[in-house]
Amino acid sequence: MKLRDYQQSAVSNIGVAFKTNKRALFVLPTGGGKTTIFSQVAADAVNDGESVLVLAHRRELIDQANERLKRFGLETGLVISGEEMTPDAPVQVASIQTLTRRFEKVGKPDLIIVDEAHRAVADSYARVLEEYPDARVLGLTATPCRLDGKGLKGSFSTIVEGPSIEDLISRGYLMRPIAYSASIPDLTGVKTRAGDYAADQLAEALERSTICGDAVSSYQRITPGRSGIAFCVSVKHAGLTADAFNAAGIQAEVLTGDTPKDERAGILARLRSGETKIVASIETLTEGFDFEGLEVVLLMRPTKSLALYLQMVGRVLRISDGKDEAIVLDLSGNTLRHGLVEEIREWSLDGVKDDQNARATNGDTLKTRLCKMCFGVHKAAPVCPLCGHTHEKDDRIPVAKAGELRRIKAEELEAAKRALSDRKKQEERECRSLEDFVKLGKSRGYKFASGWAAKRWELRQSRVRATSYSGWPK
Repeated sequence: MKLRDYQQSAVSNIGVAFKTNKRALFVLPTGGGKTTIFSQVAADAVNDGESVLVLAHRRELIDQANERLKRFGLETGLVISGEEMTPDAPVQVASIQTLTRRFEKVGKPDLIIVDEAHRAVADSYARVLEEYPDARVLGLTATPCRLDGKGLKGSFSTIVEGPSIEDLISRGYLMRPIAYSASIPDLTGVKTRAGDYAADQLAEALERSTICGDAVSSYQRITPGRSGIAFCVSVKHAGLTADAFNAAGIQAEVLTGDTPKDERAGILARLRSGETKIVASIETLTEGFDFEGLEVVLLMRPTKSLALYLQMVGRVLRISDGKDEAIVLDLSGNTLRHGLVEEIREWSLDGVKDDQNARATNGDTLKTRLCKMCFGVHKAAPVCPLCGHTHEKDDRIPVAKAGELRRIKAEELEAAKRALSDRKKQEERECRSLEDFVKLGKSRGYKFASGWAAKRWELRQSRVRATSYSGWPK
């Protein structure tokens, strides 16, 4: 199988990294061909007389890896519940859940390949790496951080980066997404847990909002008849979304992590054939789902996780015959929160910087603008490249009405942060006591609201003392 030039360079760079490191992490955007790259690395290892163990956490990823490895002429065995093992095969493709129960049946590998390696910090993966301490480890991911933004330094010792999303778009390997967005939804009272919005509180907030109806009207107006995935926050939320589309005469189905295998296959087959237009997904399809013909993603769930945001949008970026656009309908403010997916981001084993993972909550400057004419999002520029509209100097984000999505651009993201920052400052100015600050901290979901409140109150008191000082007595 012939590799693209950047894929061949990746294989070479991984080899160089292994000369001085036992554990290397390779980063490549969704759609760049990570499976092809690690298949070539595995083939090279087998040609050198080595054994290889490929790890994944879902059946779809296991089947995808197994199929690709065979296309490289490799003999493989499966380590997964319900499948007969082939222990003599030089390449074993294993379910991480099954492998931890069958260590004694699997020979010690010389090379371990971890697909979706941002999950490598989980206890199950740690057990595998501890079981085979002498093996070299190659991890591959589009988002080299945990969903909470923390890094992977504990699992890998060096990072090898492939081309960025912008690079692959410029070279014609991925499509440039066109994002439409509204203002950031009001999530007052929704707390943060493990680095992201608390799922139960977020679900409650969205289930009583107009977001499902807004999704339908936006889809009908902007992308009628196109195949899409709606990423939802709960099973109920996904059901409400599918119901809203079906009520409008648009065939929609729900897919969750608990959907039986055969039923799941049928749903995805109908999506690919065009019989089903929208699949409302919860806890699935963000990883390892390849459908080049997918034309739309609907971001129905807000997230503070840059990794999750990039994984969701990455589903729509692949090139396909007859596909002329990759559309992002963002009803959750994620594009305003994190920026355009093609922005250049700095990755390291320490994780993402705060300004990359939660820029909508700290007032940092963004590099995109929301066009008031076509409602599209683009990189900061005086003229919208999508419709030709010349922007006014006023860079405030238009207030989104129910059902109205706008195309996102960059200064609006900056304006959204400033507006949020101004609102937070105003809320703090209105606090008149320590108790007021404690209540405010709790309403924002701060884990240590009392400590934060004490510091803010101490700062307030110091300012009061400073402004009341009138100089030395005469």
